[in-house]
Amino acid sequence: MKKSVEDITQHLNQSLAELELMVEKLTITKGKNPLVIVDVDKIDGPGSVPGTLVETASRLISQEMDELDPLPTAYTLEVGTPGAERELITPRHYRRTLGRLVKIKTKTEGRVSGRLIEVTDTQITVEASGKERQIPLESILSARSRVDLSQTEE
Repeated sequence: MKKSVEDITQHLNQSLAELELMVEKLTITKGKNPLVIVDVDKIDGPGSVPGTLVETASRLISQEMDELDPLPTAYTLEVGTPGAERELITPRHYRRTLGRLVKIKTKTEGRVSGRLIEVTDTQITVEASGKERQIPLESILSARSRVDLSQTEE
């Protein structure tokens, strides 16, 4: 029985809630060898999703997909996370990136790069070049998190 992406996402979110995860993005490709790609993320708050948790989520999603039987043919399932350099759109995305480096393009200030130090529902604060800059979310044209190589352990 074919199900919509929204139906599948809703069903998976109910199951993933016990792991404090959610479906960030679900993509189903068409063609001879369909692919179901599920990006999972923490429901909220800063920090990354540990690999062991992604593995647990993958097993859970596989079981749920077997029960849902969303496609009339066989498909390949891939489960991962949005990655270290993710696009930031919603306040939740910014909260998830708190403390990390970001690169932002705004309507009024141009490009801003720095460390995200505060997030509200209407604005973010970025420490850039030793100064704190408050940026209204409505003025952001695009934003991405960045990998911070200065924080890697030797």
